[in-house]
Amino acid sequence: MAQELAIQLKNLSKQYKHITAVNDLSLTVNTGEIFGFLGPNGAGKSTTIRMMLSLITPTKGDVIIFGKQLAKERNAILANIGCIIEKPDFYLYLSAKKNLELFARMNGLRPSASKLEEMFDLVGLAGRSSDSVKTYSHGMKQRLGLAQALIHEPALIVLDEPTTGLDPQGIIDLRNLILRLKNEFGKTIVLSSHILSEMELIADSMVIINKGKAVVQGKVAELLSNEDLIVRFEVSDTERAKSEIGFSQWNTFFRNDENGRLFMQISKDEIPLLNSFLVEKGVSVSGITYQRSLEDYFLKLTHQV
Repeated sequence: MAQELAIQLKNLSKQYKHITAVNDLSLTVNTGEIFGFLGPNGAGKSTTIRMMLSLITPTKGDVIIFGKQLAKERNAILANIGCIIEKPDFYLYLSAKKNLELFARMNGLRPSASKLEEMFDLVGLAGRSSDSVKTYSHGMKQRLGLAQALIHEPALIVLDEPTTGLDPQGIIDLRNLILRLKNEFGKTIVLSSHILSEMELIADSMVIINKGKAVVQGKVAELLSNEDLIVRFEVSDTERAKSEIGFSQWNTFFRNDENGRLFMQISKDEIPLLNSFLVEKGVSVSGITYQRSLEDYFLKLTHQV
């Protein structure tokens, strides 16, 4: 049984006079997943998100969310979306609770006091709801923005660069909250971010766009598993290992050595083959680790290296 689609973008384009911000972009987001939206500055990420939220009108193409066309059922669709676009704005001299209550009422909701406190607890602001927003740090304002985005219990959450300006602990807290929204509450989350290491930790699927076009899209684990790894072999005799590799078919895959370790750029399937080769040549291998980052993949695909 096919998984239900939360979002379908079909041949979406946005033209500004002589500039094409988004160029015939098509993608799908499955219900209940965290979807990473990646690309360098100027790639068209924010323009695409604004078209998804009906903040700007596409030059051509369709946006379909939970099976409904945005152009035809805008209000019904937006009622089921929560979002943070850039930094959220608040009445700084009012309490966080009052801000959230006013936001809810502007959207036709009258949440109970217990519902409001439940929301503050969810986003990690328990005990601070009565404080004025002017006393909040940047990270706390981001949390309050999430509370605003969640107060009407949307099925889809769209976050455009939500980690901007956050310190490392704030980024970790936001990551954990996003995972909780997916795992405990079944939310679908579209996440645009420049922090690629975070995306590797959190996203189920992703698209990388460049110059308004999709370069690649799919499951994060599957996309990255197809890339060559940087594999570290801890060996008993570095010089002998280098010599044997130098006179073999593995020579072109050698990258460097350091403190009894060899660094090779090979695929996952080739790791046991190279290990066997070294052992056969009398080089003991005491450990093998590998690394491959989304950042390397991103830079390769967008031709920034």
